[in-house]
Amino acid sequence: MRRDTVYAAALATAISGVGCSDDERVSSDGTMTPPEPASSEWGSFGGDPTNSRSNELENVLTRDSVGTLTRAWESAAPGSTSTPAVVDGIVYWGDSKGTLHANRLVDGSEVWAEAIASGFSASPLVAGGRVYLGDSSGVVHARDAASGAPAWEANIANYAADDVEIAGLSLSISTNLFGSPSIVGDTIVIGTASAPFTPTQAFRGNVVGIDSATGTEKWRFDVTEHEGTIYGVGVSVWSSPAVDESRSTIYIGTGQSYAEPASPLSDALLAIDADSGELVWSRQFTPNDFYTFEVLVAAGMQGEDYDVGAAPTLFEVSGRAAVGVGDKSGMFYALDRDSGDLIWGRELTPGSALGGVMTAAAFHDGVIFVGSNTWTNFGGNLSLTDIPFDAPENTCGVFALDVNDDGNTRWNIEFESVCIGGVAHAAGVVYIGTANGTVHAIDAKTGEEVWSDLAGPDGIASGTSVSGGHLLVTHGWAFAIGVDSPILDGGLVAYAPSE
Repeated sequence: MRRDTVYAAALATAISGVGCSDDERVSSDGTMTPPEPASSEWGSFGGDPTNSRSNELENVLTRDSVGTLTRAWESAAPGSTSTPAVVDGIVYWGDSKGTLHANRLVDGSEVWAEAIASGFSASPLVAGGRVYLGDSSGVVHARDAASGAPAWEANIANYAADDVEIAGLSLSISTNLFGSPSIVGDTIVIGTASAPFTPTQAFRGNVVGIDSATGTEKWRFDVTEHEGTIYGVGVSVWSSPAVDESRSTIYIGTGQSYAEPASPLSDALLAIDADSGELVWSRQFTPNDFYTFEVLVAAGMQGEDYDVGAAPTLFEVSGRAAVGVGDKSGMFYALDRDSGDLIWGRELTPGSALGGVMTAAAFHDGVIFVGSNTWTNFGGNLSLTDIPFDAPENTCGVFALDVNDDGNTRWNIEFESVCIGGVAHAAGVVYIGTANGTVHAIDAKTGEEVWSDLAGPDGIASGTSVSGGHLLVTHGWAFAIGVDSPILDGGLVAYAPSE
């Protein structure tokens, strides 16, 4: 409801002599004041278990007020890609040097900050009074949400680091938890990943279930093994799970294989039983996809690198329970949630190893809002630290897809430089950050850009969330941080409508 509508309703009530509701108050001069805004928390990467990335209760930051957004506060830190979580008025986010932060939403003041890991690429989950987040060395951390005190740590990396040399770079490649955790009942679910440098590295991807109270591993599903056959290494799980609580099922995407033969569970969407860790069904989009940087630099033959790295989203298609996800081929798919059968697929942009859908979509009222990248400039060399993410000719298209009309496009808009962070929606506005550091606001009905700001010039504008009348944006990230490039200045910016 618009703020001026609330005021008008309150005034009409006073004139008519009808008593106040519990939410309405009478000021000292006898006039009615509007109720407090509805609670609008954002507790995880996906905002809710279904990964809708849409805040249905936001009523302060709306289409009417978005044009007045100004910086309310900032918190500086090394580069960050976290989608900020907001619970009980506290904002939680991690940075690339391994500090987990807690700031007050109202003014940005620090509640606590704990340097607890080598680095964070993912987003925190806040549930049951705890904050859960996986780090760049394969450890899941559980911290008390109020104090930051440790509850437990669980090392779920089951492969030692590989020491490799590629294009003159000497690297130690370990398990990295790029995907963000979700919770089903008392089980934390998260995937394991490792950068695809060489076909000889030992890493094999997994989806892991962890007891939320103790950190004890409950189950582990190997995505390089299927029906008794062991396939090539790799298949990182970059994706963050969507949760169907009624089915006790999680849905999660997988990456490509690093060595042949490619796993039939690579480049796929998986449905996994959250209680047992057993596979319910799988749907592979790109078979036989084998891809590493080492083979790329050597100009050898390999696959397309068409990861399903984006987080899936749960919704309904004409009353049918569905799960949707995009991949780096530039496609977005809607599948039957019980069988994995294809309902519809929609091509958005040309695919490539650095293009297509690389980030999570948002869903609201029958529409999927998704970003898909088109790469035309791959740089003058194959350096891992000089990939032109922010080149203006590498573009991000944002699409509004009607889920009940075979995914047909209602509108699309194109921005200079690619999209890496997830799309967010609240109160009729779609938000997305681009690699040149800019965050954009788009009218959800028309596709018109209605506001933008340079969140930070040093690296990508990444995760966005909306809560309590604030747009929260992290920034300052570069590809191959920790390889041969510096940690970028960045942090968190909180925007709010001006009065």
